Amino acid sequence: MGDGSEYNHTVCVVGWDDDYPTENFAVESQPPAKGAWLIKNSWGSETDSGPDDKGNVVDSMEWGIVDEDGRHTGYFWCSYYDQSLSYAESMEFDSDLDAGDYLVVYQYDYMPAIAQPLTYADDDRMVTANVFTADESHDITSLSTQVASPNTKTVFKVYLMEEDAKNPEDGEEVASYEETFPYSGYHRIELPETVRVQEGQTFSVVVESTVEYDGKVRYELSANTAVSKEDAMDAGSSTYTTAVVNEGESFVLSDGEWVDLSTQPLTYGHYDEQGNVVEDPVVVDNFRIKAFGLPVKDS
Repeated sequence: MGDGSEYNHTVCVVGWDDDYPTENFAVESQPPAKGAWLIKNSWGSETDSGPDDKGNVVDSMEWGIVDEDGRHTGYFWCSYYDQSLSYAESMEFDSDLDAGDYLVVYQYDYMPAIAQPLTYADDDRMVTANVFTADESHDITSLSTQVASPNTKTVFKVYLMEEDAKNPEDGEEVASYEETFPYSGYHRIELPETVRVQEGQTFSVVVESTVEYDGKVRYELSANTAVSKEDAMDAGSSTYTTAVVNEGESFVLSDGEWVDLSTQPLTYGHYDEQGNVVEDPVVVDNFRIKAFGLPVKDS
């Protein structure tokens, strides 16, 4: 059952069995009653392994429940009463993304999040934006971002930008959508009407997220973060990450002016137990703002 030790690994709960027998667990750690979560680990398995581009078998690990062919599947059962489970997160998947013709995703946040996502909150108005250029004509159908707190009000706007645009709002506002998300996390919203962008057209997705905190309105932004070289050296580690934020991709409105993220990198900030903002020297990636669309069909 575990002794309540702090977790050190993230896994995915994919199912459950309220009648899972207690006898299936080791005698010295049998739970007081039936029931268990079916969990998929991320270490790879014999059933998931496959060849790389050179024909070498990768991700083959003899770990987890064994199937009828004697191969390890990477799954395991964890009792409802296990004391090591913590920091639960939930996800909902949309099957409509596979509907119709292929879907295109405009995004820049390709860096994996080694540290936790950037969720810096500020009392001063702060707005974020990503600027994209259509590689072919598309109908933009939905947008997405990540919020750090429950009940975060988020306003999305789409602009078709002018050729000599200096910031993400230099152009025609063609869509606006507002929603208050009851839960923190990553959210995708459907636009009430699609936005047509022509091949070569530059367009922006502007996101403003606000949340009530101690009776004040706070502005939030979100991006992936990772371990900086400075932190890695302090910790004696040889592993660190370099973010690639190119000019003209991500912008932040701070102190009333739009700033290109490539020219003024952000530091990671979070609130400590006393409510003070603590900044850490981590690496910050592009903002987690995406646009989804479908190719324009020939008429």
